[in-house]
Amino acid sequence: MNTRIGIVGLLLALVLTACGTGRGASKTDGFAANGQESIPFQELFFKGQSAKATGDYKKAFGFFEQASEISPQNDAVYYEMARVQQQMDAPLLALDYARKAADLDPDNVWYHTIVADLNRQLGRIADMEAALEEVLERDPKREDAYYGLLEAQLSQEAPKRALNTLERMESALGPNPDIYRNRANLHMALGNQDKATGALEGLVKAYPQFAEFHLILAEHYAAIGDTTNAQRVFEHVASMDSDNGQLQLRLSEFLAAQGKDEASYQALTKAFSADDVNIDQKIGVMMKFYSLTELNPDYTSKAYNLLDLLKTAHPGEAKAHAMAGDFYIRDGALNEATGAYERALELDPSKGLIWQQLITIDLEQNDMEALSTHASAARDLFPLQPEYYLYAGIAALHMDKPQEAIRNLNDGRLLVIDNPGLMAQFWSQLGDAYHSNAQHAMSDEAYEKALDIDPDNVFVLNNYAYYLALRGENLARAEDLAQRCNTLEPGQASFLDTLGWVYFKQGKYDEAITWLTKADEAVNGTRGEILEHLADAYFKSGDATKAMELWKRAVPLGGGSDALPQKIETGTLDD
Repeated sequence: MNTRIGIVGLLLALVLTACGTGRGASKTDGFAANGQESIPFQELFFKGQSAKATGDYKKAFGFFEQASEISPQNDAVYYEMARVQQQMDAPLLALDYARKAADLDPDNVWYHTIVADLNRQLGRIADMEAALEEVLERDPKREDAYYGLLEAQLSQEAPKRALNTLERMESALGPNPDIYRNRANLHMALGNQDKATGALEGLVKAYPQFAEFHLILAEHYAAIGDTTNAQRVFEHVASMDSDNGQLQLRLSEFLAAQGKDEASYQALTKAFSADDVNIDQKIGVMMKFYSLTELNPDYTSKAYNLLDLLKTAHPGEAKAHAMAGDFYIRDGALNEATGAYERALELDPSKGLIWQQLITIDLEQNDMEALSTHASAARDLFPLQPEYYLYAGIAALHMDKPQEAIRNLNDGRLLVIDNPGLMAQFWSQLGDAYHSNAQHAMSDEAYEKALDIDPDNVFVLNNYAYYLALRGENLARAEDLAQRCNTLEPGQASFLDTLGWVYFKQGKYDEAITWLTKADEAVNGTRGEILEHLADAYFKSGDATKAMELWKRAVPLGGGSDALPQKIETGTLDD
């Protein structure tokens, strides 16, 4: 015999024996005369195992399938086919093969285990329960099978069967804290309050050294209205360990339910200073205080005191500072919120939501330098998220850096996938940026693309119309844009001014005066730019006196053009 085949045969003999194979059969179904599998079967089985080990499940299944054709009574090969199909996310096919393996060797607990697992995956909970019963019949000490059985029974809302499973589990494995706790929960579900109490009292009696179990009992007493026994147990835990933070946290809830708010708060401050209360528990409390202080501002000072304790106890946790930032931004303390969020990001820069909060603050405060800093940092950390390129582009545009804005906006635009609204924003901002960089053809093209996506965007309509009017180009298009803008949002001073200015550039001075007067009235004569436009229209219509009056009124308001002083000095309009 070839030496290589001999070694393969030896290895596979061990594998197959462990899997429960080896029953005798004729040579025609793949078995050799001595009761071992034939060499062709062994080679295919080994190739399947090797392919599975490398993650090539499709190839592995092909080898196993060929092996099963040679030896259709081999349970191990069906088990391997089931495992491979499970890895290929085909649980229904896998279940068929697993059942074949279990039918061929009904005493193999691993076969029933995979049948149970696949039924769980398929949502066939009753079948999962039946398969686990098969496992426990053959191996009554399989702890994981008991927990799986409990899961199946609770999913089917069968607490009585689950109680029976707990009794069997305790008989087979001995008592443990989970059994006591689950028994109590099940009795409560069945309305057996006294039995639930007895189960938790048994837990404390069996494990008196664990303060946590005493606290569970105290919470149970409180939940069923037995405040006397709850108080007694809380006091007992305090005598065991007065610095126990979990005690103070539970005690705080107990006292709050009794209306003892100040005592509850004092217990809470002790819990927040304790090391054995983790930050997530404290964050949960702060989230409750966030809602509470919205309804009752009297608790605000207490909330901020707890935030200070939180940051002191967990100075290196980003969550602590982010939570403080949420309170600050809610209460309008934007500078403090910025500081808290920046500290959180120093500790953990991966938190995208915190970057978004910072950017929101920058936009609200119109702080373009801060927006540039934060958006650029977030863009570098999250290079595939287009929003940060948009914010960086907006900041650069407002800081009079149009080329930098164009670069950011074009880079981000290429990252947008299936989000027309976001794409429209990129084209809108590119229209503004190209205009600022005197690339007017590119600006017009960008605005047109923005309007193709969002034809009712009044800001794009207004800006595009105004810039065309400034250049005196395509004024018919500018008029259409400005009219649509005013139809969509009538009465807006900026939109009225744009339409008036378009008419002015068209030489339609009476229409210009009408619309510019509406714009001036909309702001009660407080914007110098609008007054100057109106004055120019009056001048062109032949009323130089009215024009001079309005030019002079525009000066102290600010916002006029650089040419305004010359208009007043010369009394004329230099086209």
